[in-house]
Amino acid sequence: MMSPRLLVSAGTACLVLAACTEDPPSQSYFPLQEGLSWHYRVDSKTPAGRRISELVITNAGTQQIGDETYHVRKTNTGNLYYLQRREDGIVRLAKRTLVQRAPQFDKSPRFVIKQPHVAGTRWRHEVKPYLLARPQQNDSDEIRRQVAIEMEWEIIATDEAVETAAGRFERCLLVRGSSGVSLRRPLSIAADEVTFTTFEWYAPGVGLVRLEHSEDVDSNQTTGGSIKLELQSFHR
Repeated sequence: MMSPRLLVSAGTACLVLAACTEDPPSQSYFPLQEGLSWHYRVDSKTPAGRRISELVITNAGTQQIGDETYHVRKTNTGNLYYLQRREDGIVRLAKRTLVQRAPQFDKSPRFVIKQPHVAGTRWRHEVKPYLLARPQQNDSDEIRRQVAIEMEWEIIATDEAVETAAGRFERCLLVRGSSGVSLRRPLSIAADEVTFTTFEWYAPGVGLVRLEHSEDVDSNQTTGGSIKLELQSFHR
């Protein structure tokens, strides 16, 4: 999902308090109650230009698959994400796109945010690039499909204040994701060094309120860019 976790994410992305029991809706950093929806403004910038779009995420209730029950989140782009709340955090286990008949399960559960919700908590999972392009080779889609980046995530603050179009949010968690990768150029021994950085802010009772993601490349063969996602409105 992006995530952003551009999508998403988000995505991707989000959490619960440090207790093992489910948080009350007023405190959860990743509310899963059916019917909640989030409207985001997405600002993407690359050397090819700037694009403003809208992302809408809605909690679509639960779905039983085999012996397991999943919380389902859907986007206005047609993606469905399957999540569970566990004692060690909220995890994403599968995704389904418009062209897929059934959820495609991840190789291993992907933490949205891991417990305990204190500064220094870390986890790792793979993400795909969102913006990388090779204009001269015209194979940008292939890069984004084939490249997987192992990012390390960490809660770096627990009392952030964030201003958005939807209002001011206090006591937010700030999560940072970071990684670097060398990408071989086609028909060459040369490689491009790419740095991926993501910052995500989560407000209690609301969830993700801001995301900033960058793919920085020092190369004249490969380009990157940045994405900023900001909450415009939240509906209960």
